[in-house]
Amino acid sequence: MIRYEIYKLIHYTGLFLILSSLGGIAMHMINGGARDTFLARRWAGALHGVGMFMALLGGFGMYARAYSGMPLATWVWIKVFIWLVLGAAPFALYRIRGASRALFLAIVALAVAAAATALHKPFSDDFGATEDTQGLSPAANDVSNDISIDDDSSEAAAPDSSTPGSSPQSDDPNLPPPEPAD
Repeated sequence: MIRYEIYKLIHYTGLFLILSSLGGIAMHMINGGARDTFLARRWAGALHGVGMFMALLGGFGMYARAYSGMPLATWVWIKVFIWLVLGAAPFALYRIRGASRALFLAIVALAVAAAATALHKPFSDDFGATEDTQGLSPAANDVSNDISIDDDSSEAAAPDSSTPGSSPQSDDPNLPPPEPAD
């Protein structure tokens, strides 16, 4: 099974490809170019398509790892809508001449909105996720192998039998004082 971090890397790589290709198309159109005169049109289209696939694969892969078996939350539908708009962006850039600057700024605004949606998860049912897991299920956030327990015999010594009720942890200021023995 692919780890959450790998899906995140795939998702981010897709986002970088999408935004790079849209930036290239937008700059060509802002400089007065046309669709037919854009020599890197196929290259930009290929990067855009691959980026769209990678963003979708990585995004849903992360969701599957974090919320296994849960229905899609509202914030996911918001991101899917943004993904669809970014998918149509090259057509809008080529067809709406003179609006390339505004469309480019709208693309940047959509990217920021997608990031904010992923970070804050608005309208979220939360599915019981906590801040410490950053929205990950126990399966995706399995750190049980990373925990090591040092068994130091000097700290785990038996209580001193000469003083009733004493324990090796009684010096810890975070613990309440031991109750007196009757």
